[in-house]
Amino acid sequence: MPLADLTSRGLCYGYLNGSTWITEVVDASNTGLSNSLALDKNGRPHIIHHRYGYTITLEYAYLDGTTWISEVVDNRTQWCDASLALDSKDRPHIAYCGYGGSLIYAYRDAGVWITETVDNISSSMRSTSLALDSKDRPHIIFYADQRLVYAYRSESGWITEEVENVGFWLVGWPISLVLDSADRPHISYADLQTGALKYAVRRSFYEVFLPLILRNR
Repeated sequence: MPLADLTSRGLCYGYLNGSTWITEVVDASNTGLSNSLALDKNGRPHIIHHRYGYTITLEYAYLDGTTWISEVVDNRTQWCDASLALDSKDRPHIAYCGYGGSLIYAYRDAGVWITETVDNISSSMRSTSLALDSKDRPHIIFYADQRLVYAYRSESGWITEEVENVGFWLVGWPISLVLDSADRPHISYADLQTGALKYAVRRSFYEVFLPLILRNR
């Protein structure tokens, strides 16, 4: 569990060892907010987080045995809730808000960070959530411009779909995305305007209408 220590303005990591919580400082300098955690196949933590200063920097930290290793992913970003996932080879993948408001997807391959612009929103984003499918392809849900948008990368490039035009900035933030065994996206998100928790799932035409057709035969 990653958390921000607002007293030291640092990033801490905690885990439950039996009945005792163990905590350690990952980074103690102007960082820790908007973090996201994933565990690799060996149970070791990987964390992304924002560092605040003259600019907002997105950083990636992981525990290499007993030592925390940290590196910069992007040295000029915009604040939003970023999201981290590890693929089948334990490589990190990140969805986050780039400088100017664009949705950025980044992944680390052979020690090098590769970034792609998913959507040039040019407006303030609030939140993202990333999941990888059975072929390690990225799927992202994000909130921007009062819209909840789903994006996924196909063989021909990025495809985006509007889930809901919420029309109010308090709807769709925060959000969370998971993929089921058939790689279908399931989304939960808050509607702070009404105080409701919403759930959305992407189904095919046949999944929606075939049961209705058979029922009315």
